[in-house]
Amino acid sequence: MIKVASLIDDIRMKKIFGDVAAIVYRIEWQARGLPHMHMLVILATHVNSVEDVDSIVCAEIPDPDANPMLHELVKQFHIHKPCDTCVSFRKK
Repeated sequence: MIKVASLIDDIRMKKIFGDVAAIVYRIEWQARGLPHMHMLVILATHVNSVEDVDSIVCAEIPDPDANPMLHELVKQFHIHKPCDTCVSFRKK
């Protein structure tokens, strides 16, 4: 709950996405007992364009020369490897 409170503080008080009208979240437990959170953040100023999205969202793999440890962590834990479902989906 410390991480949840910190994330909500970053979003609401530090306004990392801008002014916030509302936040709703729910914590669920996976079959193996690991928690995850679904969160809906309603911004006071609506996101209306691609440029608005790009100003908020960024998905880049860190530079291996500038930050090798972070690069390896992203490669290891955040890049989805092909699975049977993905392979069969691509064939359709």
